[in-house]
Amino acid sequence: MKCIVDAARYVRAAYVSKTDRAESILQFQKDVGKAVNKVANFCVLDKVHMERMLCSLYLLGKGIEGVLYDVVNTRMREKEKLYKKLPLKSIEQIFAAVDVNIQDDFVYDESTQILIFDSITEEYKSVKIPSEIVTTVNDLHPIVRGSYIYDYLYK
Repeated sequence: MKCIVDAARYVRAAYVSKTDRAESILQFQKDVGKAVNKVANFCVLDKVHMERMLCSLYLLGKGIEGVLYDVVNTRMREKEKLYKKLPLKSIEQIFAAVDVNIQDDFVYDESTQILIFDSITEEYKSVKIPSEIVTTVNDLHPIVRGSYIYDYLYK
């Protein structure tokens, strides 16, 4: 069945064009014949009206598309209601919630390289943590480590 649907999808643009419709039906017929011969030898498809099959597949696709749209739309409305109930509203709040709830066991040392991103100039720098603040950084809560390092290096 997948091969037949693929064949219908392949000839769709040509079928919609009135000038190429006959060629697209012939191509569809060849592709369907190949697909059927893979699973059933000596199957005769003379009585199958290929244009009706092709058109039926397109109509089925349209119908399924409409049903799927309704299902997805309903699901999105449900999700939007749930999102409105979330206490977290901004990206920063969500990031902080994730950062607080995931354990951070990383231990900084003198060879630790960090990247400092500047969101205004859209540039970044790679720096090593100065040895005089390594112990302090390791003692801090993970959520304030980045701010502490940035303040130490640039303020």
